Amino acid sequence: MPTVRSPLFRIVGTVLLVMLVTVAMVIMPRRLSDDMIADLSSLAPDSVDRWMEEAGSDAVYDRETIFDYMNGAGEVYLSFSYREMFVRRYAGPTGEELTLEIYDMGSSSDAFGIFSRARQEDDIGIGQGSEYRSGYLNFWKGRFFITAYTYDENEDSRAALLALGRSIASAIPETGPPPEIVDCLPTGDLLPNTIRYFHLHTDLNRHYFVADENILDLDPEVDAVIASYEREDDYSYLLIVAYPSEERAQTAHRTFADIYMPEAAATGVTQIEDGSWTAAIRTGMSVAVVFDASTADRARQLLADARARMEGAMK
Repeated sequence: MPTVRSPLFRIVGTVLLVMLVTVAMVIMPRRLSDDMIADLSSLAPDSVDRWMEEAGSDAVYDRETIFDYMNGAGEVYLSFSYREMFVRRYAGPTGEELTLEIYDMGSSSDAFGIFSRARQEDDIGIGQGSEYRSGYLNFWKGRFFITAYTYDENEDSRAALLALGRSIASAIPETGPPPEIVDCLPTGDLLPNTIRYFHLHTDLNRHYFVADENILDLDPEVDAVIASYEREDDYSYLLIVAYPSEERAQTAHRTFADIYMPEAAATGVTQIEDGSWTAAIRTGMSVAVVFDASTADRARQLLADARARMEGAMK
C-alpha cells in the first residue's frame, strides 16, 4: 500500500527545503564570471575621440533574439557557448558611423574560437589577440569577443576604432586561457594566423571540406582545431579532435578511416585522387588527421610531431 503524506508533512517539508536552499545560497559565493551575465554596456565608453554615442542605439541580443540582428549568421555564434551581445553605434564629426559589438561567448576558449574563425592579419596588441582589417577591428579577452567596424574607413575612423578597442580591453578585468587543444599543434612550419578552433562538423567543412556527413562525430562536447603548415612546396593541414572519452575517439577514428581512406585502414596513410597524401592516428581520447601533404613521409612526420605534442599535453 503506497505511503500517503499529510498536508502538514508536505508544508513542513517545503519549509525545510526552502531553508536549506537559502542557507546554501548564503554559504556559496556568487561567481559573476560563471553564473551571471555581465552588464556588457558597462564596458563601452559613451564617446571615443570625437565620436559620440548615438542616442537610442544600444541593444542586447541573447541566444533567442540574435537572429533579429544578423539573420542566418547567428548560427556562427550559436555553434559556440554564446550568451548574449551588446550593440552600440557612434556618430563621427562629419556623419560617419562606427558600430560596436561586444559578445559574451561564455568561455575564453569560445571567445578565442570565434576570433580565430576568419583571422588573417598579424596581432596589433589589443586584448589577448587582435587584428585590424579594412575598417574592422576584432579582438578577444577573457570570455569576450569584440568587433568594431565602419564602412567609412579613413585615418580618423581607424584611430577611433583602435582607441575604442583599447578602452574596452582595459575595462575587461578578466583574462582567460585559449583552448588547451591549441597547445597540441606542432609549432614548426605552423602558420599561426590559420589556427581555427571549433566544435561542429559544419565549421570543419568551412575550414576544410571533409564530407557531407559528420564522419568525425563532432558536436558541442568535442574540441577541434585545424591549422595550416607550409614547408617549401608543401602546404598541408593538420586537424586535431579531442573527445570526452577514449571510446568516442576510437569510434570516430575507425569511422573516418573506413569512409575517407578505406584502402589504408592498416597503414593509416593514403594518396588521394589529386596526388596529395592523407594520414590519421588516434592517441588516447584524441584523433589527428593530416590533409594535403605532398608526400607520405611529410604526412607521417607531421602526425608524429602532433602525437608527441598530444601525449605531452595529456600528462
